[in-house]
Order: sequence, then structure tokens, then C-alpha cells
Amino acid sequence: MKHTGKVINIDKNKVFIVTKDKEFLTVKKNKIEPIVGQIYTGEAKNPVSSTLKYIIFAISILILFSAYTLFQSFSPKATIIAEMTDFNGKVKFEINKNNKIINVSSRNTTGLEIIDTTNVVGNYLNDGLIILFDNAISEKKLSIPDGHNFGQINIFISNNKFNDDVNLNEFIEHSEKNKFIVQINKNTGEF
Repeated sequence: MKHTGKVINIDKNKVFIVTKDKEFLTVKKNKIEPIVGQIYTGEAKNPVSSTLKYIIFAISILILFSAYTLFQSFSPKATIIAEMTDFNGKVKFEINKNNKIINVSSRNTTGLEIIDTTNVVGNYLNDGLIILFDNAISEKKLSIPDGHNFGQINIFISNNKFNDDVNLNEFIEHSEKNKFIVQINKNTGEF
């Protein structure tokens, strides 16, 4: 839309005018060179409103926060290796800062058989270990100890980026009810 008014200032490609209705406008500079104090006609320049600038800024902050949260949710905080000595299987868990399992793997066939039949990704570490433990017993990969002998489960905690305490109390209690001793090594070399 074209507007006509008296030129009050010139800045590169913008011409500032006052219309006969006393309205201040910014128009685009065209082929005719404007002169301060003269009448000038040009097409209105649509400035980005300050409200729109704040909305764009707020959306940018929200996107950055969401990206950071997603990154933190899926980046591993620590690696947990559970070794159940009865069936000689090792299962490796990677957990995030919320102690949720984000990856499960194994390098031996017994461990692979158990994780193939059990989905624990997305569960809290204690819950995932309990599910895996119960599944190993139900599939007879892990035998229930008799009254005289106890089974043994070794837990190795490594790559703990924040040196946070990994709470395994629920799993330890569940294992002890089934006559298994849980030993935890926090990468110190001893149980």
C-alpha cells in the first residue's frame, strides 16, 4: 500500500514520513531520491512488531530447553553390568540421569536369549533388573537356590558421569527374598 507524506528522516532504504493525518510511517525508498522536508510517496514497510519479536524469542528458548531435555533423557549417565553367575550371563544396562534404562545389550548367548524375550528399556533400573531376574528364573536360565546354598549376582557400575549414587535397594531386597546375594562393585576393584 502506498502512502504519501512529508519526509522527516532518511535511513538507507527507509524513508520516515508524516502523513496529512499526522501519522508517522516508514516507507521503502524507491527510484526517486527523497529530500527532507519534501513530499514523498512510497510503499509501506512492514516492521516486525515487538510482540512478534518476543514470541519468536520465547519459542526459541522453548525449543532449546526441549532439545536439552531430550538430550539429557537419552544420554547415558552410567553403565551397569549385571552378572548372574549361575548361568554365566552378563547383561549390560545403560541408564540416564533419571535412572531409566535407555539401552540393554549382552555379548553372550545366555544374556542375549534373556534380553530378547524381555523388554526392559524405558523402565527404572530396579524394575528392569527385577523383570530380567524373574524372567531368567521363569525360563529356567537361573536356578532357584536350595536352602543351603545361595545364588550370586554381581553388579558392576562404571562410567558414572556424575558420580551419583545408583540405588539398587529394591532389586537387592527382591533378590534376597529369592536367596540370591547381590554384590555391587562401583568400579573400585572390590565387592
